Amino acid sequence: AAPLGTTDQMSPTRAAVPTDFYARLAATVGRRGEPLGRATLTGVHRTLRAALNLAVKEQILSRNPVSAAAVPTSRRTATSVDETPAVYGARDLNLFLQAAATHRLCALFLLAASTGARRGELLFLRWDHVDFDRQRLHLTGTRGLVGSRVQEGTPKGGRARWVSLSQIAIGALRQHRLRQREERLAAGELWRGDPGNPYVFTRADGSPIHPDTPSKLMKPLAAAAGLPAIRFHDLRHTHATLLLSAGTPVHEVAHRLGHATPTITLEVYAKVLNENADKLGDSFGKLLEAAR
Repeated sequence: AAPLGTTDQMSPTRAAVPTDFYARLAATVGRRGEPLGRATLTGVHRTLRAALNLAVKEQILSRNPVSAAAVPTSRRTATSVDETPAVYGARDLNLFLQAAATHRLCALFLLAASTGARRGELLFLRWDHVDFDRQRLHLTGTRGLVGSRVQEGTPKGGRARWVSLSQIAIGALRQHRLRQREERLAAGELWRGDPGNPYVFTRADGSPIHPDTPSKLMKPLAAAAGLPAIRFHDLRHTHATLLLSAGTPVHEVAHRLGHATPTITLEVYAKVLNENADKLGDSFGKLLEAAR
């Protein structure tokens, strides 16, 4: 068969090839056992479109078959619109954090709940990424599992960002740094941390913790708090849900979470936003009553 684009008029069969490819890609399960997300599907589409545009420019193809292809909605995104992420309310989150306060990695759980940062972004943190004076974190990379191997890379979406911290979070980080210094003195020559720029979250010997460790700690900490267990990633959902429920603008929450656009935030937390919208009539009525 002739390659795509060798004729000016593309046949319906050839035109359907990219769309069929995207449909099969959308059904693909990623390494976490979930369907590929919208950002991944869009990224594949953009890369493929750019490559084939170059082929057209070099006259290898007469037209780009991907330009008119429809990128399907991610099955994961579609599910998240209909289902509310597992989250703790403010009271239960406080109970969970009180239980976590007894663990040497308590600052990690507090940061996850109070910044919405991803697990990999927090595990990548070095101490020079913490701005104590301006009370903020610089999230510049990620550390996680690719298959069975631990690898580091750029944040999801390829964009670093600053995230502001509360006084409580800054205090927890100061205490955590002091504890780490005490552990370093106790370990002596056995200390395995980077002397130049150590990780914020490590084992007691200074070596970086395994990416699965925080996730495995969630269940016993939840049990200690008398709460149902949620995933470590659900602390991110909890953070976003509490902010949105408090009326924080969507674009501010999107930036805090590192979403490429507020549209992603709108899709993932649609139910929370819809519930807020249902209350706007009463809120407006109260404003009028207060003005009388």
